[in-house]
Amino acid sequence: TVTSGADSTTNVVLNLSFGSGVLSGTTNMFAVLGVATFTNISVNLVGTDKVITATATLTNGVATTTTAPAFVITPASASKLAFSTQPSASTVAGVAFAQQPVVAVQDQFGNTVTNGADSTTNVFLRLSTGTGALSGTTNITAVAGLATFTNLSINLIGANKVLTADATLTNGAVTTNSATFAITSGSAAKMVITQQPVGGASGALLATQPALAIQDA
Repeated sequence: TVTSGADSTTNVVLNLSFGSGVLSGTTNMFAVLGVATFTNISVNLVGTDKVITATATLTNGVATTTTAPAFVITPASASKLAFSTQPSASTVAGVAFAQQPVVAVQDQFGNTVTNGADSTTNVFLRLSTGTGALSGTTNITAVAGLATFTNLSINLIGANKVLTADATLTNGAVTTNSATFAITSGSAAKMVITQQPVGGASGALLATQPALAIQDA
């Protein structure tokens, strides 16, 4: 270690040279007696084989670098839910979504929490915006942080419907909303009187004329 001279106080810069994520904290430190000691470095995204590289320019003008051994970033504590797979943007009434929703248990940085009690929490889905009944298995136990739904459908048509997912984590209750989606009508299957006729004088028009709707199942 060079403990004296200009190079002993050179500026050392850290960067994440391999692996995804943001290297946070004070990544630029001046060495003291040839040692640059970092104190608050973190990485926000999970993954294996992350690598940090240090760079400095010495008095001879040569930019020198060195690379630390690879390391692993694991998820932080679970703090929220997110739809990692949204329900189909448009689905026929009464028919299961072609793309079924998947809800992820995540830490504050959006990493899926794959271990611990929160990774196997129960996730409940409900129709929070729009009319109709949400049918199928609406309560799923997450596996490795993912609650994968398989047979959900809604019986009434309409636009801008929203599903809401609820769960209770060790840090408390959490909730999240899906993107909006539409439910469209199916094939015509029956005819229903939507306005009953009401009588009147003989030969005169009925006081209330009948109306019929062609409906799906």
